[in-house]
Amino acid sequence: LGNLKKLKVLAFNGNNLTGSIPSNIGDLSDLTQLHLSSNQLSGEIPQSIVNLEYLEILNVFDNDLSGKIPSQLADSRNLKQLLVAENNLVGTKEFSESLLSHGAKIDLINPYVIPVNKDVIAIETEDEN
Repeated sequence: LGNLKKLKVLAFNGNNLTGSIPSNIGDLSDLTQLHLSSNQLSGEIPQSIVNLEYLEILNVFDNDLSGKIPSQLADSRNLKQLLVAENNLVGTKEFSESLLSHGAKIDLINPYVIPVNKDVIAIETEDEN
């Protein structure tokens, strides 16, 4: 992946991918959209994802991911959508509280999408941890 530094969009939705999200995903410095939904990915969302300063959409919906959402994503200036439902992630409540502490407003209309635009945030409500 490291050789694709100019890549803007990476979309592998519904491809039955297994294993974990590569830790060097954070090397894709120009990436604006990462779509990995409806696969069989496991493990944690790599911490290196916070290095993607231009990332606008992170879609990992419907996988088998576990662990916490990297808390630094709440500080991302460009992230507009974070789709994380249908995983085994914990701490989405704390992540949402972190967004609130950064001045975000909460809207529970669509509980499966977290548009992180600092104006209106929809929290994924699946996780009570």
